[in-house]
Amino acid sequence: MKFENDDMQWEKGGYQATLAFDKLLQVGQPLAMKINISKGGQPVTDLDNYLGALGHVVVISEDTEQYLHVHPNEQADKGPAIGFNTNFEKPGLYRVFLQFNHGGQIHTGDFTINVKA
Repeated sequence: MKFENDDMQWEKGGYQATLAFDKLLQVGQPLAMKINISKGGQPVTDLDNYLGALGHVVVISEDTEQYLHVHPNEQADKGPAIGFNTNFEKPGLYRVFLQFNHGGQIHTGDFTINVKA
């Protein structure tokens, strides 16, 4: 599966995360979303569960009228990639907030995406 828009990145406290989608960001289609997590340039392969999952994502539209809470796909490994599935009903700018647990600490990353009509 090829993921597009792989330039969406977050960095804080030595952690880096990259957000990518399997298709162009457009309304009305199912999208696979993948977030890769690394620390100090090395893939993180020992993520801990947080609230029963490897990660949680909340997506909020710029006008705050669209809100999505996205759970990760089932997976056997512990990173570095976490997969999600979502879709968008309206075009516009959205903020994507990721939470993950590593080393006993909860980390929050954020991205901005532009969904086309």
